[in-house]
Amino acid sequence: MRSSIRMLKKSASSVLASFRPSTYLRGYDSALHSLRSCWTNFLSILGVMVPLSQKCKPSKFRSTQIVFPQPAIAILMRFAVLVLVGLGMVSAVEAADRDKLLSEPGVYGTFAAFNLDADWGKQDQAVRIAQLTVLKGVVEQHREKLAIDVYLLRGLSDHADVLFRIHATELRETQQFLLDLQGSLFGKHLTSSTVFSGLTKKANYVPGMPDNLKAELKISSEPGPNPYVIVIPIRKDADWWSLPQEQRAAMMQEHTEAALPYSKTVKRKLYHATGLDDLDFITYFETSKLEDFHSLVLALEKVKEFQYNRRFGHPTLLGTVRSLDEIIEVLAQ
Repeated sequence: MRSSIRMLKKSASSVLASFRPSTYLRGYDSALHSLRSCWTNFLSILGVMVPLSQKCKPSKFRSTQIVFPQPAIAILMRFAVLVLVGLGMVSAVEAADRDKLLSEPGVYGTFAAFNLDADWGKQDQAVRIAQLTVLKGVVEQHREKLAIDVYLLRGLSDHADVLFRIHATELRETQQFLLDLQGSLFGKHLTSSTVFSGLTKKANYVPGMPDNLKAELKISSEPGPNPYVIVIPIRKDADWWSLPQEQRAAMMQEHTEAALPYSKTVKRKLYHATGLDDLDFITYFETSKLEDFHSLVLALEKVKEFQYNRRFGHPTLLGTVRSLDEIIEVLAQ
């Protein structure tokens, strides 16, 4: 029994070691497309076999004349690695529109934050790894149509443990991903914290701003990684929307001027949510200097436009930018 568990953990470690980005070039075609439809089901069976192997005694299998060799689960785990590598090849080809989804207007952005339930940490590590393999498979399965980013909030936010940011040209594709995620063995340990959606649009007020201000807005931010992410939902009051366009434009210019000193160290992306959610905007930030973000918010609180905010935050989500593989390694511990 103990040797079987050790073998499972060793195989599970090989699964974690296999979580590396694919280097296959665009245009690579693979027969592994046919595996997509059965991927989640296969991993669900795998996840069931892991706890079964730990709970069932050999005598129970003998009484029904069914024998499971000790290496069986190890073989399944290694097969899971091969499927994951194959899906990595497929995703490298089909995720080619990621830059387009993240830069063009008319794209839906959804933020889904989840907590892991109390039972998650009570499971054996090998079981958690098997279920995280399911998470990996579900994400890869949907990369053909979606740009999916995952962030670690645990330890920095009491609102959620993980955050998914999903970009799609059709919101129903995002819905299907979240349904598959929550219906998986890993998803059964997720409790929903918050989900909100918005739409990227061309800038409303920037075109009317002075040329020197528009030129400064085009200056690139500082190079290098931005390890922190902050998401703040905003809702304006009715008075804001009743103001003349010219008055709102003047206040947004003041807003922009106050934010400009921090544009090099704080990256920002805006999503319009009016009519799609109980919000008007979702603001997404990345930075390597949280002190600059803190100063940015203080500066924005002083401009006239801020007083028209009916809701700012609630929740404010703070986390770190991580790859899916890094998050899997953290959650497997």
